[in-house]
Amino acid sequence: MKKITLRYLLIIVIGLLLFNVLFFVVPYGERNTLHWVTYCVVIFALLSQLVFYRYSINDNDKKISLLYGYPIYKLGFIFLGIILLMSVLFIGLNIVFPIEPWIVVVFYALTVGLGAISLIVRITAKETIEEIDYSHKELKAFKKELNMILYQISLTESLADNLKLKKILEELKYSDPIGNTNTKKIEKEILEKSLELKKVISVTDSNIEDIENILREIHDSLKIRNQLCREK
Repeated sequence: MKKITLRYLLIIVIGLLLFNVLFFVVPYGERNTLHWVTYCVVIFALLSQLVFYRYSINDNDKKISLLYGYPIYKLGFIFLGIILLMSVLFIGLNIVFPIEPWIVVVFYALTVGLGAISLIVRITAKETIEEIDYSHKELKAFKKELNMILYQISLTESLADNLKLKKILEELKYSDPIGNTNTKKIEKEILEKSLELKKVISVTDSNIEDIENILREIHDSLKIRNQLCREK
């Protein structure tokens, strides 16, 4: 990923050098307000690529993030391309007949403004997708982990025919595999109770009443969790 970043920076530096050479070496006649406004806007567009690139990735998982951030990455080049096209057009037309500087400023301002709005929209979309993806991966692990614990418990001879345990397994079977932010707390409680049950069962002289109480709590909590899933 560092190689990609360095190459991206190299492209921007080369772009800045080429533009400065073209701007100051090519004879456009006398530089006026239009030329200097165009110069500043193009330099801004080139440097803004750092912003587009920065928001197209994050520090957690850069490969996946870059995939989700591709629309931002692409938008940066589109924005730069439009600005360069406008700069060539304005400078070229200005050679044929003078263009009022305020017209150029308005067009550039509109382009920059629309680019900024598009960037914000894409950043918001990317963050939403990443948040959903992370939540799904995190929350989906709950059912798998609980299933494994309860399956191990069900192998215990004394609980093989326990009706409450069968009800819990049945409830879990038809549960939503993916919860939401509202279910995280109760899912943690269910897993803690399940581990507690596992410890209680491992004791040779464990009290059947304690086991029944924990099973009842798990079943009730699982029903609440499933209700919260339906409300998402």
